[in-house]
Amino acid sequence: MFHRELLLAVQYQPTACVYIHSPTHDHQIAADVRAAWSSDNPAERLLASLKADFGSENGYNEYRHGAVLRLGYYFPEKSETLLLELLTKIDSPPRGDSKNRSSYENIELLEAIVASKSQAVRERVYEMMKTTKDVHYFLALSQAYGAEHDSLILQRAKKFINTLPDDEDSPVQSVLVMMGERFPAEARKIFVTFVESQSLHRRDAVINALWYSPLAPELLPPLLADKRGLRYLSGGRVCDRAAQAISNNEKAISFNDEATEKSRDEQIQKIKLHCIGIGVRKTGGNQ
Repeated sequence: MFHRELLLAVQYQPTACVYIHSPTHDHQIAADVRAAWSSDNPAERLLASLKADFGSENGYNEYRHGAVLRLGYYFPEKSETLLLELLTKIDSPPRGDSKNRSSYENIELLEAIVASKSQAVRERVYEMMKTTKDVHYFLALSQAYGAEHDSLILQRAKKFINTLPDDEDSPVQSVLVMMGERFPAEARKIFVTFVESQSLHRRDAVINALWYSPLAPELLPPLLADKRGLRYLSGGRVCDRAAQAISNNEKAISFNDEATEKSRDEQIQKIKLHCIGIGVRKTGGNQ
């Protein structure tokens, strides 16, 4: 017997290594691989192998989402029942069993399921995207739909933004990022409301959402005056995070977040003046 990984053409090997398996280099490996895949009915052999990968649920299975992707794409009819049952399990876990909600594995599985060619599976996926109360599932599923569904996706995204908890564990930042990428005009208005909010968590969320956005130098300057500390960042303040986000997107300025508080305040003052200049240039001096 040989290791299952040898069936992979390329394999990541910790740390920071990539193995390339070459059956032609080792005659024994070539013989083993041919024996494993030899069949009078290769399609059924592949289907059986994918089902075996799909069926393993003992902890995280790195092969499972790949099996789901290929089952739905290559065997839409034969995998239809399996995928529908999987969708039900993800969307409706047993009562009291919340440990799998929004798990990384479930999100991977959803992203794979949307490739299915089964009409029944696609309809179930769409219904889940419309109704799920899990924002992570919504974000994963919404990526599968184009502009024809923008109205629904925008409506749901706004609802999540308005109803998600206002705390540091809230996933609202992820919704803001999606909004900025998919609905820039609508997102800009929402970004402004988050900047204007006095909520520490909302201000932190919008800073993170604009971390690599060209809108940062335009929208975040008001937060440069907020010296409240952030619990997850030792010695870090809202103004420091805002300054860093602005400097990430404006080549003419820089910010050293590891400097002393006095030095950071001096840097922030320079950033304020620079951002005023940006605003004057954009408005033609009519601020």
